[in-house]
Parts: sequence; structure tokens; C-alpha cells
Amino acid sequence: MKDKRVWLKRPPDRRAANWEVIAQELMDNEGQWLMLFEQVPTSIARAIAQGSIAALRKNKGFRIVTRNNTREPPRTCDIYLSYHPTEAPPERERKADHHDNDHPAEADDDTGTGEAEAAADTEDH
Repeated sequence: MKDKRVWLKRPPDRRAANWEVIAQELMDNEGQWLMLFEQVPTSIARAIAQGSIAALRKNKGFRIVTRNNTREPPRTCDIYLSYHPTEAPPERERKADHHDNDHPAEADDDTGTGEAEAAADTEDH
């Protein structure tokens, strides 16, 4: 099996990541996986999975998985990203009375934790 990992020339600083550049790198290497960060706070993975990073939203074809998750504080994980435009879900129509600040994380989450989408695309190994 051919190794399909993709690596940037140098890793972005996680505090000042240029998400548009990362998105373009992923689009240029469609279907391949990029190990973006190692052992970073799970909040970064959650932000990507929940669509808080506009350049990497699922409806644009981006996927995220995590590995090496720790369960004790500080909770950390390795983050892998990939671009699959043919798998992008159709954009949902917004209701006229829906506002971004009205519990956006709970929209697809019946657990009330705001982590449904992150949990769905995240695996522990």
C-alpha cells in the first residue's frame, strides 16, 4: 500500500495557524490525510469538527479525525485532516429565526454536550 500521508513544508504555529493555507494544501492533495498537530488540546479538534474554522468546514468537503486521545487533563490528541469534496454534505437552509449565537453546538447534538459531530468523526487509538 502506498503511503498517502501529506506533510506541509513546515508545521503551522497552532496559535496562529493560517487555516486558508492549510485548506489549500489539503485541496491540492485531495483524498490524502495530513497530520496537522500532535498532542494539542482537544478544543482545537472540537472547533474544527463543529465548523468554527470557516476554511475547514465539513460542508466544504473537509474531514477531521483524531488519534492518541488522552482522557485525563490536560486532554490532548493528534489531529489529522483530509479533503473529500464529493463527500461534502449539502448545505442546510437556515431558518429565518435561527441565529448563530443561539446554541450552535447543540443543533445536531441530542446529548447536550455540543460534541456529537466531533465524536462522530473522532476515534481513539
